[in-house]
This record gives sequence, C-alpha cells and structure tokens, in this order.
Amino acid sequence: AVVSTQSTWGQSSLVLSRTMTYNHPAQVKSYFGYFTDEDPDVFLVSNEGVKVGTHRIVLRLFSTVLSDILTQSTDSVSHISLPASGSVLKNLVNTLNTGLAITKDRDELNIVAKVAKLLGLGDVDWQIGLERKKIKKKVEEIKMEVESLKDLY
Repeated sequence: AVVSTQSTWGQSSLVLSRTMTYNHPAQVKSYFGYFTDEDPDVFLVSNEGVKVGTHRIVLRLFSTVLSDILTQSTDSVSHISLPASGSVLKNLVNTLNTGLAITKDRDELNIVAKVAKLLGLGDVDWQIGLERKKIKKKVEEIKMEVESLKDLY
C-alpha cells in the first residue's frame, strides 16, 4: 500500500492506494460468471411479453429500489414487468452483467438508460459510442481529407 499527500486549494488530504497484483475487471467478471451461469431467478417482462432472465443478486447489487423489493419477495422466481421492448431489456441485462451492450440502434441505448433510471440504477455515466470499426473508418476518412487539403496548399 502507498500513502501519499495531495494538496487541493490549500487543503491537504491523505490518499491510500494499493497496487493491484491481479486484473480486477477480469476477477469481477469471473465472480459474476458464478451467478449468471445459473438459471435465472428473476425475469424482466417486456411490453410485448418477452421474458429476459437475470439474477436477483445482480439487480440488488445495482438498484436499491429493486433490492428492497426482491428482498421482500419469498417467491423462488420473480417477474418484473417493464415498459420497454424485449431487445431493450436484453441490452439492459447485458450492460449490468458485462458493462457493455452493442446494438445498431442508438435510440435503443437511450431507452436502456431511461429504463435503468426507472429501476433506480442511480446516476450511471452512460457512454454511447460507435463500434471500433466505424471509428477506425472515420479516422481513415479524416486522414484522407487532411492529405487532400495539404495538396491544395
């Protein structure tokens, strides 16, 4: 462990940091695998009746609202109806389980964020961006434009 002093606007504070000797994100993903490999014990039900399975522990971890509700439930399997499509709920569950959801529809990801807020997932910093292939293609297009502009001067 390393202890250092930081000074911000004339105030000092101590910071304790630890060098990780393991890959923390991979370890967390591994632990989630223990839960998510089991049969779902909660189903999110879409407005068209699609059931998307997930796990109480995942929902309770991220949502205080759902944590209270799911703690009180004595049913072995619970169902939660939500005003969203099945694909939105699938993307929401993927985001909770892996931190990532991929879709071609930007609006759908915005709806995922709205449903997450509805479920009390807090102020999540949702980042909606392009796939890497599209970004790489865009960078190449910009480079070509810059090269063509150089030829003009």
